[in-house]
Amino acid sequence: MGEKKIIVNINENGDINAETFGMAGLECIDALDKLMKDLALRGSRKKKPGFYEQKITGNNTITNKND
Repeated sequence: MGEKKIIVNINENGDINAETFGMAGLECIDALDKLMKDLALRGSRKKKPGFYEQKITGNNTITNKND
């Protein structure tokens, strides 16, 4: 994934819409929670399809035990 960022839009009614980019799954929720933790907000979350993507990391090295 590319650069990680959050875009927050506040409309004239005070409604807040926050969208993450470059993050997937719980990483999105954690980042938004950290950003919004000091605000006393009630609202709903709408998950983008990227939320359900799995982030795969690891070492792709293969070793032979017989060496």
